[in-house]
Amino acid sequence: MLVSLFVFYMVRQELGTLYRASNERTQALAGTLAGICGSRVAASDLEGLEEAVNSIRNDPGLKYAMVISLSGRVLAHTDPEKIGKIVADPGSRMLQFDSPGVYVMQDDADFIDVVSPIIVKGTHFGWARVGRQRQIVSANLDGIIRDGIWFVLASTLLSILAARLLAARIGSRVGSLVKIARGVESGDFDRRSGLTGEGDEISVLAASIDSMLDAIAENRRGLAEASQYARSLIEASLDPLVTISSEGRITDVNQATVNATGVSRNELLGTEFSDYFTEPEKAREGYLEVFGKGFVKDYPLTLRHRDGRLFHVIYNASLYRDEDGKVLGVFAAARDITERRLAEQELARANLRNRLILDAAGEGIYGLDNQGRCTFANPVALRMLGYSWEQVSGRDSHQLFHHSFPDGKPYPRQQCPVHAAYREGMVRRGTDYYWRSEGGAFPVEYVSTPILEEDAVSGAVVVFRDITERRIAEEKLRRSEQGLGDAQRIAHLGNWELDVATGRLSWSDEIFRIFEMDPEKFDASYEAFLDTIHPEDRERVNLVYTESLKNHASYDIVHRLRMKDGRIKYVNEKCETHYDENGETLRSVGTVHDITAQKCAEEELREQEMHSRSLLRLSRALERAEGYQQVIEAARDEVQAVVGYRNLWAYLLSEDRKFAKALVAGGPNSDVVMSEQGAATLAIEGDPMLEEIANATEIVLVEDAQRDPGVNREIVGRLGNRTIVNIPVILSGRHLGSVGTGTFGEEGVKVPTPSEQKYLISLASQLAGAIDRIHLAQERRRFENELRELNHDFVTLLENTGDFIYYKDRESRFRFCSQTLANITGHASWRDMIGKNDFEVFPEETARIYHEEEKPVFAQGIALLNRIDPYYDEAGQRRWVSTNKWPVFAEDGKTVVGIFGISRDVTEIRASEERINALNRDLEARVAERTAQLEAANRELESFSYSVSHDLRVPLRAIDGFSGIVVEEYGDRLDEEGKRLLGVVRENTRKMAQLIEDILAFSRTGRLELSPVDVDMEKLVREVIAELVPSAEIDFSVGKLLPAHVDRAMMVRVWINLISNAVKFSRNREKAKIEVGSLAGKGENIYFVRDNGVGFDMNYYGKLFGVFQRLHAVSEFEGTGIGLAIVKRIVTRHGGRVWGEGKTDEGATFYFSLPTEENRG
Repeated sequence: MLVSLFVFYMVRQELGTLYRASNERTQALAGTLAGICGSRVAASDLEGLEEAVNSIRNDPGLKYAMVISLSGRVLAHTDPEKIGKIVADPGSRMLQFDSPGVYVMQDDADFIDVVSPIIVKGTHFGWARVGRQRQIVSANLDGIIRDGIWFVLASTLLSILAARLLAARIGSRVGSLVKIARGVESGDFDRRSGLTGEGDEISVLAASIDSMLDAIAENRRGLAEASQYARSLIEASLDPLVTISSEGRITDVNQATVNATGVSRNELLGTEFSDYFTEPEKAREGYLEVFGKGFVKDYPLTLRHRDGRLFHVIYNASLYRDEDGKVLGVFAAARDITERRLAEQELARANLRNRLILDAAGEGIYGLDNQGRCTFANPVALRMLGYSWEQVSGRDSHQLFHHSFPDGKPYPRQQCPVHAAYREGMVRRGTDYYWRSEGGAFPVEYVSTPILEEDAVSGAVVVFRDITERRIAEEKLRRSEQGLGDAQRIAHLGNWELDVATGRLSWSDEIFRIFEMDPEKFDASYEAFLDTIHPEDRERVNLVYTESLKNHASYDIVHRLRMKDGRIKYVNEKCETHYDENGETLRSVGTVHDITAQKCAEEELREQEMHSRSLLRLSRALERAEGYQQVIEAARDEVQAVVGYRNLWAYLLSEDRKFAKALVAGGPNSDVVMSEQGAATLAIEGDPMLEEIANATEIVLVEDAQRDPGVNREIVGRLGNRTIVNIPVILSGRHLGSVGTGTFGEEGVKVPTPSEQKYLISLASQLAGAIDRIHLAQERRRFENELRELNHDFVTLLENTGDFIYYKDRESRFRFCSQTLANITGHASWRDMIGKNDFEVFPEETARIYHEEEKPVFAQGIALLNRIDPYYDEAGQRRWVSTNKWPVFAEDGKTVVGIFGISRDVTEIRASEERINALNRDLEARVAERTAQLEAANRELESFSYSVSHDLRVPLRAIDGFSGIVVEEYGDRLDEEGKRLLGVVRENTRKMAQLIEDILAFSRTGRLELSPVDVDMEKLVREVIAELVPSAEIDFSVGKLLPAHVDRAMMVRVWINLISNAVKFSRNREKAKIEVGSLAGKGENIYFVRDNGVGFDMNYYGKLFGVFQRLHAVSEFEGTGIGLAIVKRIVTRHGGRVWGEGKTDEGATFYFSLPTEENRG
């Protein structure tokens, strides 16, 4: 039994050892493969991945090794046919969702499959997967089990035999077996029984035990070899590798760790792993994170070497377990990134430098990949092309800005030399045209350089510049070379060359012009040149040139030239001398620049500074001046100091600009120019010089008045003027007058320079302000005096007027009032009324009336006009006033701040008006009575007219009827004359009947009541035309007619009469035309009927609308002469008017108007 247990124990121990060794070996291979493949996966180096996989192909028991991407695609495999395929088993698919870590995909008696993450710089790129067979373990295990069974069986048999042969056969042999068992327990697997050859059970058992121990020894040697191989891989790693116990202590390290820390392996084992970092606490936190997550990746730490050096590392760590899954500790690998970090920093600095260089470059620079897409562009390139980086990034540069020739024709890509650089791998340079974003093309000069990376062209860098200006400059240069002489002449800059050996001096044309020499007559030489220099500068110029030759130095000097007429010029001369290799002088070259104008400008600047200081002093003096004399004296002092003139005077123009009145003068000749009080006055008209001064906006200068024909000889002779300078005094565009200065008598002629003239203009401007200020002060005093006089007049008015005048503030308190108002309120003076209101000075009855009527004035700003109010005089008698009260507004024009009122006594006028009103009432009663009588008479007249018309129609019908009977029954008995006479009788009877009808119609239009309704006038007219004129021979034109509010029946009569008249009087025309229209007038709508008929003479216009009035004979046109009278009566009753226009044989137009709705009575 003990032997069976012993055999079982040994098999169990050996099995665990073999499995652990297989697991560790497989995990080590997967981790090593992951480490080797990291950089190659990141770089997509498939050949390198295949090489890494094949490097472990010869590992004993290896079934396969592979590298898998995150998507499950095989990137490298020991079986080349598997490369590129997708691993589809469930475990592999789950890897796409698992976090990075070491996973055992399969672990059984025959096979183990392990995956390890490939992580680079904290980025998970894929998996390294290794599968190994366990046939060796199985084979060894089977042998051990067989041996064990045989051993047990043998032991059993031996046990049976032992009972018989115990005493005789056991002896020392059993002792040998016991020693072997004890040696195995102590780990000694090399001992053997040594029992052979006897063939008994103990010998067989010994042989079995020896065989089992041989198998175990063989397995241990295989395990040792695997462990040694794994150890060799670990030791071969350049990265520090370390295993850490669950307590945080180091259990194993490789040589790289020893090198990184400077501590031996024995010293490292058992120590706290975090003690070797600059941040121990952070190291411990990372260690704990492994236990929390199962792994850490790219965990940054700084490792400290024993000698003090520091190494920046990133750690990747994961848990490792025993065969039961128990966590034994942490396996960690460090990657020294010190050099990488330094490289990255240097790369960042290099990139920054490159970016700064690109940004600072004056040329446009952009990059292309090998597809012609933009990879970068500096600001100059973007600015020239008019694009933003977002618009060009990744875009095809040829299609973006190199797509067309300058004439707009397409630019084929295959012809583009810029892109040919990366296609051909050759530098291409030249000129071409690029296109801006807005569409314009511009010429460029470019260099396209291919980018070589690892012996392959990956793109190109293009440098270009806009040569628009250069081409313009080239053209300008061509022209400038042609006109160099003109340029030198314009710039007053010439060049020269002196051959030192021969002494020959060559001048450009401009130098001859500067020196005012004739090239044909002047033999240019150094000595001749020295003769042209001002004597005071000649020696200095020669010395400077001589020293420059001695010292081999250039020089730059300014010296003077003396012209033949005595004028002085200033020139700036520069010189450089050229020497041979032995230092011998060859030639001197230089330039001569005429800087006379510059010198004059500098002198002018000095003058301007002096003038500015003078004007500042004057400004301060004028601020203190209180009178014109002080102003002139201060200005004269400055003029004398700056210009040298000793006299100054001022004239002001009159409002009508006809006279110049002397204001004041200062200087030795001031008493000659004018009196101290400024009484002199000059008439401008007729004096050319004064007229010029009065209208001038610039200085009027007379260089010598004694010789100038334009001056007033009499005045000049009396005053002794020589140079006269008159400066206009202008303030805010107003020409106030002029300031004069100059020389007299023996002072001679002194003309001011342009700079001095500018100074005098500025001085006059300051004088204008001072004169205006003093003038305003005088005006203010005058206004104050006038205000006092006005106040006196106002008080006189208040104290003497018979009306009640007053002004009240917003609180209705009196501010002032007339004395008459103070008298009726019992105040001795009107000033006693100030501050009081109506209720304090008037009886309550009238005070309330006044107060109430003022409320709308204050509230609405509406004036109260012609209001009749009561008041009580000094005797207490009730009297009446006519009152006007006006609102007084604030500056905003809206807020009422007071009331101004005037009240006048109208008691007598009111009594007269009452008497007139009584007379008017009596007159109105009489008019009403007479009107009633007239209306009664009209009614009787209308009744009589109707009766007469009715009674006349009876006999007319009888005459017409009997005449008809005679014609019908006795016509054959009558001769032609009799028939004609009866026809005349019947025709006149019909005319008489029509006349009676018209009379009745005319009568009815004045008698019938109006029934106005809204009428569509256009529709009404068309109905009338359709009824009156069926013939198409008349051309009718009816426009858009304005609607009306009228009695429709009467309006039908109006249109019938007007249109029938038009038809009648135009019927003889070859083509009769009648137009009906309307137009809007002021407060009325106007309608008209126009024809091209016979018209009428406007001299007879007064007869048109009278009853029985005709302008044409009955024989020409039928009618009774009442139609237009009816029209006038109807229109007049509607509140309108009627009129007509015509011309004989050219037609007529008749108008009538009707009031609009807002003007209707």
